[in-house]
Amino acid sequence: MFPRCLLLLLRASPVLCLLLSVSCRDTTEPPPPPEGEVLAFDLTEANVRNYFFRQGPVAAHQLTTSGLAPRVVWGFPAENTGIGVWFYPPAQPTELVVEGAMEPVQLADGLWGVRSVLTSDAPLLRIKKAVLGNVRNVRDYFYGATLPPEFDYTLQQAARASTLSFNALDGKHHIQLRLEYLDGTTGAVEGSQLVFRAGPSGKIRLRTTALIDYTPLTPIPRDELVTAQAANNPEALNALAFLSYREKLLAGSWRFLTYFGRDTLLSLRMLMPVLQPAVMEAGLGAVIDRLGPEGAVAHEEALGDYAWVVRTGNQEPPPPPPGDMFSPWLDYKMVDSDFILPAVLAAYAASPAGQGHIQEFLARKTPSGESYQSAVERNIALVVRKARPFSQNPIAAHLVAITHPEVGNWRDSGAGLGFGTYPFDVNASLVPAALRGAASLYAAGLLGGGTERAAALNAMAEVWETHAAGFFQVDVDLPTAQERVRSYATRVGLEAAPALASLTGPVTYRAVSLDRLGNPVPVMNTDDGFLMLFNTPPEAFLTEAAGRVLRPFPAGLRTGSGIVVASTALAEPGSSLHSTFTRGDYHGTVIWSWQQAMLAAGLERQLTRTDLSPGTVTTLRAAQTALWQVIQSASALNTGELWSWVPRNGQAQYASFAEAAIAEDRFVDESNAAQLWSTVYLAVQPPR
Repeated sequence: MFPRCLLLLLRASPVLCLLLSVSCRDTTEPPPPPEGEVLAFDLTEANVRNYFFRQGPVAAHQLTTSGLAPRVVWGFPAENTGIGVWFYPPAQPTELVVEGAMEPVQLADGLWGVRSVLTSDAPLLRIKKAVLGNVRNVRDYFYGATLPPEFDYTLQQAARASTLSFNALDGKHHIQLRLEYLDGTTGAVEGSQLVFRAGPSGKIRLRTTALIDYTPLTPIPRDELVTAQAANNPEALNALAFLSYREKLLAGSWRFLTYFGRDTLLSLRMLMPVLQPAVMEAGLGAVIDRLGPEGAVAHEEALGDYAWVVRTGNQEPPPPPPGDMFSPWLDYKMVDSDFILPAVLAAYAASPAGQGHIQEFLARKTPSGESYQSAVERNIALVVRKARPFSQNPIAAHLVAITHPEVGNWRDSGAGLGFGTYPFDVNASLVPAALRGAASLYAAGLLGGGTERAAALNAMAEVWETHAAGFFQVDVDLPTAQERVRSYATRVGLEAAPALASLTGPVTYRAVSLDRLGNPVPVMNTDDGFLMLFNTPPEAFLTEAAGRVLRPFPAGLRTGSGIVVASTALAEPGSSLHSTFTRGDYHGTVIWSWQQAMLAAGLERQLTRTDLSPGTVTTLRAAQTALWQVIQSASALNTGELWSWVPRNGQAQYASFAEAAIAEDRFVDESNAAQLWSTVYLAVQPPR
């Protein structure tokens, strides 16, 4: 390896970077014979093609974007590592695709990765930007950030190939992208740009080899993921397999190829009926291992060089040895995950599979040597501290507020909460669910303490269940609802008649949040699913929630493309919320696959109750039928993260989220092709 001073010189001098390589590593050796189970599958949405490959220690996701903004990205689960290459707009839209199969590569010097053939029908492509580093570095550039100069790569140019290389900041690891020219394709540096020109066939063909040397994660084999009761859903099983490792479950690919606490816990809860214990305990163990000193659940981790970026940006010192600036940095800003852990753990303990494993599981040790039982008790103590004020005096000011200026629950943006302070899902559902879950664990003798502790926790939960949801109630009389629905439908280009016909009386719904003064933020939403999955709400609420699924958007939430997660249709016409929740906003009037699944799982759970009246059961079954109709109509999208809609002939019809964002002049974010909590349809199945 070059000395650090020479490395910085190379990165500062484009001329030298063309003449010298960052190391003498040989990446031309043929890979050894592949070993282990092969996982290979493709997913396509709109102009984005996703190619997944895993065999033995090699796991990678490659995606290509076609059109006028061509791009290729590689994501590796190992240390959340990524490579992104953006091209300048070509003269005409281009098809950028992977030709044939991806192949594993393992070199003698420790580099490993994948090889594939990349083709484009453009006569010329110019690289605008290449980023080698952590997936978060790649995402940051995508989001418009300027990367620190420490992340400049070096370029070695040869007659038949170009090699982009990056020495990680820790001085130990390396990332490399080799681009070999095929079938007459040529490559050259023109000015400061690497330019590819098509060969005689009129196509640019490049053999790409993307390599890293971070320690691979340990995959959980496909036959150890789910039981025979799982749905026959190869797409969901493939996605779950690619995201499941002994060390942790990954939230999604390519943008979230690492641990996310909330995503892990909610996925486990919905997948629980069909998950094998190895997966349940890999997910739960990853959460418990990362609990903060006060018992808070870590939301996300920054790894490797990106941990250095975060610590440097925050002016934080390195952690005590054996940690350093590159040790995982954990983010604890979300409040919802703290309450999900006891509820999910209790459900697992009570499940047929969990009953035979839970005591051994709780006896495990965290990396610091603490027992899982002790760590869980710290989490429950935090839950109780946060829940006690409201249980003693149930006023709005004692509800659980977000602690970050903007985010705190799954709608992780200020805009997603309508810039509110007290989230509906946390307060109406997750706090009492956590208290009930903790009570169940104590009553079962799995934690220190006994039935007396359980009784106290159940009493606290009852106060929350009785009072919290009422603070979020919004009532709209029939004439006002009709006028607002008519106006909103006209504004967004939808036919109003079906929605208006569904309005037969006053409309009651629950605000997405309360503002800092305790006033409801009037955004209709899908977070009813939390109460139906985790709680036992009263019949009146269930009827109300079913109505939001049954009524067509914009009177309710149901469109032909799916259930939108938020709607401002019944907010006052002049409200600024209308411009915050559009079909081009990440948490706007868009469809999230897992939210539909949670509604489906919640409806199924409520229909197992024996205390509901026949009328309520009939209403819930009607909502269940309507929900599954829209889920199944877009089944090809269900493993993805989210999508949106476009008005056509007065109807809301499918559009990719990127397409909708462009139409609404929003920042063009994108949807993950494989999302952990969108694999839950393996367990969440249509009624039989």
